[in-house]
Amino acid sequence: MSLEQRIEELEQQNRRIKRTGLVILAAILAALLLSVGLMATSRARAQGGPGAKMVEATEFRLVDEAGRRRGSWTAGGDVVGLVLYDEQDRPRASLLSGHDSAGIYLCDKLGKPRTGLTESEDGAQLEFLDQHGKTRAGLGQTKSGTRLSFFDSHSTGRIDLLLDEEGQGPRFRLSDSRGILRAGLVLANDGPMLAFSDSTGDVRTSLSLAGDAQMLTFSDHGRNRVRLALTGDYAGLLMLDAQGRLRTHLGLEVAGPRLQLIDGNQKVRASIFANSDGSFVGLYDGRGTARAIMANVDAGPALTLNDVRGATRVALSLFEDGPGLVLKNERGTTAWSTP
Repeated sequence: MSLEQRIEELEQQNRRIKRTGLVILAAILAALLLSVGLMATSRARAQGGPGAKMVEATEFRLVDEAGRRRGSWTAGGDVVGLVLYDEQDRPRASLLSGHDSAGIYLCDKLGKPRTGLTESEDGAQLEFLDQHGKTRAGLGQTKSGTRLSFFDSHSTGRIDLLLDEEGQGPRFRLSDSRGILRAGLVLANDGPMLAFSDSTGDVRTSLSLAGDAQMLTFSDHGRNRVRLALTGDYAGLLMLDAQGRLRTHLGLEVAGPRLQLIDGNQKVRASIFANSDGSFVGLYDGRGTARAIMANVDAGPALTLNDVRGATRVALSLFEDGPGLVLKNERGTTAWSTP
């Protein structure tokens, strides 16, 4: 039940009580006449020892010197409420208690609720409303955690700060006018992560830090497509296809840089590698077997061609002593060479 609904229910109870005011007034006058006769007995009973004294009513009303209602304490149904009014008979503050909730509400000079503090089975909630009755900010504490939220003029959540009780860490979220999450910052147990989403809520860019590993990821339709990673002695660029399979890997390790091209079956088909010994280019078949290797080392350039088993069958080189060509049979024995 909203703040306005609770106050409206209390106002209806007040109006019902007001319609029966004449009957109650007559009863009160009769009770006053009767109390005059019983006053002496009551005083004697109070002086003689402890006695129970009780006043029962469905409304207690506070009026000012002009007879205007300034406060009322009413009970009806499952709602008990204390309401304070201004000179224009507009509610400005109230304390309500129902079957499953309780709340304190503050209203503006037009009698509209602007601030409310409620408690229910779900937890405690502090709300701030605008002049149109729309919630614009709220602080809540429930079994799942604590949440601070800010809303636009359509009551759509735009900013959230959350701290859950499940150990996921604090989260800061920004949403668009449709309430779709567009940016978020999470501090998890293994490190922080910053993410940006598209108009459908799919994460498109994320930056994470876990231990000494840093990663920048670009995604498309929920699948990672590009990753830039830095961890320890490794820095790498990874590109994935629409199915999330790694297809291109550019890495820089202690030994040197490496470029790998990978097919749809996750087999390396081409690679370029450089280290202190030289530079190398490799071509591989569908089973991942090296079929052609070109190397440029200190002794000179060389090219080898391999069979399906990966055994060298042709070797072409140009070293300091001159060019050379070696042909081998399937047993690996040299069949012909020059010089």
